[in-house]
Amino acid sequence: MKEKLLSALQKRPYFLVLLPLFFIAHGYNEFFGFFSFNFILLNLVLTGFCTGVLFLVTLFYFKNKEKTSLFTFWLLLFILTFGETHDILKQLFKNGFISSYKFILPFSLFLFFALAFYIKNKKQPFTRTYLFFHLLLITFALYEGIAAIGNYQKLKNGSNIIDNRFTAVSEYKPIKQIPDTLKPDIYFLVFDAMPSTKAMKAEWKYDNSNLDSFLNKQGFYIAADSRSNYNITLLSVTSCFNMNYYHEKDIFNGGEIKTIIRGLNSLSNNPLQKILKKENYTVIQSEPLSFQNKPGVEKSFFQDIIDYHFYYKTLPGRMYKDLGWQLSKIKVIRSMMGTLSEKKFESNKRRLNYTIQKIKESCSQQHNPQFVYAHFMLPHAPFIFDSSGSIKSLKEIQSLKLENHPKAFIEQVKFANTIIKDLLLYIKQNNKRNTIIIIAGDHGFRNASGSGYMIFDNLNTVYLPDQNYQSFYSSMSLVNTFRLILNKHFYSTMPILVDSSIFIPYNISKKKLAFQQFN
Repeated sequence: MKEKLLSALQKRPYFLVLLPLFFIAHGYNEFFGFFSFNFILLNLVLTGFCTGVLFLVTLFYFKNKEKTSLFTFWLLLFILTFGETHDILKQLFKNGFISSYKFILPFSLFLFFALAFYIKNKKQPFTRTYLFFHLLLITFALYEGIAAIGNYQKLKNGSNIIDNRFTAVSEYKPIKQIPDTLKPDIYFLVFDAMPSTKAMKAEWKYDNSNLDSFLNKQGFYIAADSRSNYNITLLSVTSCFNMNYYHEKDIFNGGEIKTIIRGLNSLSNNPLQKILKKENYTVIQSEPLSFQNKPGVEKSFFQDIIDYHFYYKTLPGRMYKDLGWQLSKIKVIRSMMGTLSEKKFESNKRRLNYTIQKIKESCSQQHNPQFVYAHFMLPHAPFIFDSSGSIKSLKEIQSLKLENHPKAFIEQVKFANTIIKDLLLYIKQNNKRNTIIIIAGDHGFRNASGSGYMIFDNLNTVYLPDQNYQSFYSSMSLVNTFRLILNKHFYSTMPILVDSSIFIPYNISKKKLAFQQFN
């Protein structure tokens, strides 16, 4: 038995199956628990299909299955691991000539021509090479299996969310229970990058006080000096739901992509929702960020992170990611890209209308208490809407210069104002009188020039049914919003945290742990 197994490992190219399996298993283990079975199976089939195509193409040259298998393995290894190899080269050579495509591609081509010539003319069998490849890949497969067991245990302990401490849940200790009929509905409407009126007036001399006047007339409290806790959407919103700040390790653990995915999962698994579900609340979400969107709804804003996870690791995927923008220089492709952009803009508008529709559908005079969270990608870039909400022409969008971004941003602020006014009136007229409404920007305008940190200066306003805002204050931030509401309306005694703004670099990586705080 042992001799038969050894003979098979020396003569049969099982490594052409083991290599794709290892590639998929390794990629899955990187983000264990985030990918569906169908997605993994699809990528495995595609990788296996490409392996078969490479084998058949090279077979025409070698006319020998043993030699074809060996060359296919090396070629497949180069293609599948190019992304990670390229990243290592960029770190070692500081993005110099050796890590550039101008060097890598011709040099690799030369090596493969030399390798093909060597394999073609070698007379001895490759039994030892076959055995080495098999033992190496079996070892790697065992390692991935052990890693999967460890990852499964981490997943059970909450590794797929950005913060599994849930300290706010233990802090929530209401001293009095209230019946469900007296519990308020809560609407939390986030407008991405919506700045405060004070900030826009200081930076751009633009007066948005017409919105503030409307809110004041409707009985809202405006935190005029509010600043977001983070400059990144997912951290800002999820820290609001967690009612807590993050440790550095929470943010930077696993790199940028893993932080994003853990943040997305935290939108539907957080202390606020746990507390509200204990209070018999129905939770309704309509936002373009998470992966939980129902069929028929536009895909997640971050869906490409999932869709291209394996593809971007490969040679063609990495080249497309790094060099694909140069295809826009070709007139025909530029025209096709323009058509795709227009479709994407229409998709953005549909998503916006869908969210408005879902909010209005949630309104009713009779139902169990509910928490409604909606996220609007306004007035955040891309700057595709005019002040009335119509999509601009493709030419106007593409020709927009950097210095004109504030003007285009303000147009979308005006459009966002219209949506805010419409929704607030609708909710107040059609939902229960006992309804809390929170309107907030997750951060401010991120490309602002000037002396201030407009990236943090966000809109933050709250409507309470009794309009008693004694516990609220002008500099309150989102991390304290639900602490204040739970204390006032659910008789809890949660401590109020120090309001701070924490700057996180936009390219999160393990080696760049910039962590600056502005009180």
